[in-house]
This record gives sequence, C-alpha cells and structure tokens, in this order.
Amino acid sequence: MPILGLLGTLIVAGIFFYIRNRGAVGTIEDVVEIAGEARRAPRRMKFKRQANVHPVQQCEHPEELVAGFAAAFVELDGLPRSETQNASISALGREYQLTTGDAEELLTYGRWLMNECGSPDQAITRIGRRIYQLDGAGSFQPLMSVLNEAAVAAGGLSDRQSDALIDLKKAFRIS
Repeated sequence: MPILGLLGTLIVAGIFFYIRNRGAVGTIEDVVEIAGEARRAPRRMKFKRQANVHPVQQCEHPEELVAGFAAAFVELDGLPRSETQNASISALGREYQLTTGDAEELLTYGRWLMNECGSPDQAITRIGRRIYQLDGAGSFQPLMSVLNEAAVAAGGLSDRQSDALIDLKKAFRIS
C-alpha cells in the first residue's frame, strides 16, 4: 500500500511539473524562433559575404541602409520599446511601399547590419556615410521620416540621438 501512495505522489508531482514548465518551454521556443529569424534575415535579403568588405559597404539598396540606421538610432539608449519598433516598421512600410511583414524583415536585416558594425554609435557613422555615397540626398527625406516617427513613439530625442542627428548632418554635408 505505501508503494501505491508513493507511485501516486510521483505521478501527481510529474503532472504538476509538466504543467508548470509548459509555459517556460513555450518561451524558450519563442526565443529560438526569434534567433532563427535574425539568422535567416541576411539570406532572405540575398546577402553574400565578400572577403575584406564590410557588410554595410556591400549594400546596394538605400532602404536596407535606412533600416539599419533606424535600428541603430532607436537602440542608442538601450533596447527599444515595442511602440518604437512598431513605429519604425510602419514608417519603413509607408516610405518604401512595403507590407508589414516585409517592413519587419527589412528592420531585422537593418538590425543585423547594425550588429555587424559593432555598436549603434559605430553603425550611425558607417551607415550614414554609406547612404550618402550610395544615393546622395535622395534617401535623406525617407530616413528623416522614419527617424521622426521613431522619436515621436519614443517620446522625444535623447542626447545620444541628438548627437546621431549631428553625425547624420555631417555625413550628408548639410551645414
């Protein structure tokens, strides 16, 4: 009889731990899925790494660079809030006539470009110069529109973001 009681207790404990840990497993699966999305973004954008060439220098599409600049801009003060990310996604979609899914993918690729630069500060400088080299002043208005919407969603500009706009002004040779 004591063996049956012990067996029943073990079954109840197993069920309890299974139910309790089911939420943690879902969370872990979500994190793995997000990491996979970030890893696959460059491939979906048809990125091919070349030896001795920085990924930012390989970009030939201004919208990819604008997304990278926007990702770096919102991450200057730590991880961005979901409202700021959603505002960046909607602004990218509106400026480049993209669906929400395509705009999210573009922002994911932009975040990857930013990470390849090392830090948001370095990305601001490098990507800003590359946008100007690639498209001149043609991408300035879409870029400012995306940054403006992100700043409004974040509740205004921080000091580091203001400095980033000064770097952007230098990159575009605006006096």
